[in-house]
Amino acid sequence: MFKRVNAQKKATVLIAVAFFFSAIVNAETKTETYKDVMEKAYNLSLQRDRTQAVSILLGALKRESKKGRTPKELQTALSQVSHIFYSEKAQQIYELGLSFQPTEGATALSKLQEALRLEPENLSIELSISRVQMMLGDCGAAQKTLAKYKEQALFLEEFQLAQAQAAVCSGQFETYLGLKPKDVKKSPLQVFWLSLDTEYQYKVGAFAKVKDLSLQMQNLEASFTEAAYWEWKASQELMSKADKPAQKYLTQCKSLSIRLQRQYQAEPNLCRRTAEVETFLKKNNNPEI
Repeated sequence: MFKRVNAQKKATVLIAVAFFFSAIVNAETKTETYKDVMEKAYNLSLQRDRTQAVSILLGALKRESKKGRTPKELQTALSQVSHIFYSEKAQQIYELGLSFQPTEGATALSKLQEALRLEPENLSIELSISRVQMMLGDCGAAQKTLAKYKEQALFLEEFQLAQAQAAVCSGQFETYLGLKPKDVKKSPLQVFWLSLDTEYQYKVGAFAKVKDLSLQMQNLEASFTEAAYWEWKASQELMSKADKPAQKYLTQCKSLSIRLQRQYQAEPNLCRRTAEVETFLKKNNNPEI
């Protein structure tokens, strides 16, 4: 009888141990995947909890990057959650701010900051604020705006671009070179990286390189206004005829559609230097000015 009771106890212990290890195995086989994280983040975003949604996506991206991979789906999810508007009023004020940007930079900045107060941590608003700050020549303020999102910048190229633009704006060329992609041809933001590199080359006095890059941009996207601007700047430095690119720049800027303004909104100085070009053409007695 005693032996039978001991045998039963042993059996119970063995079963308990078996269940314990089975639970561990099941837990391991049900390890959370990055797609599970994405679903969780989207659910949090639906609840308007942007902070937590961004946090778990960044955590997943860091884990995946340690494995030598960065899933595009995760980056897309991070971008969507970071940019989405939860407030219709904030989005309306944001759009109003963008409409002022081409002509009234200070008013644009005021409206964008108002939108941000209604919807903090919205990267659509923050990126636009940084661009207007650069446009107004307040490069340090732009860097402070972007510094709040260092972790997102590791995985969102548009943020890396804005950081690089602010660095060149501030004359911090080593920082810019550290942010510049090794091969911009693979980037969907290629024309903006080329424009930024053109500005950098101009500032360091590589005028032949500026001319080359300006032509590359024109071949890549003929409607991108800043390509003609930089060709004009390089032509003056290289003592070659500069009237034609100057006229092209002004013509493109005067006819720039709202669609193109939005398409090229990642360029802080889009058509912001028309007065400089007009002055040049007037001095050269150009009849079209």
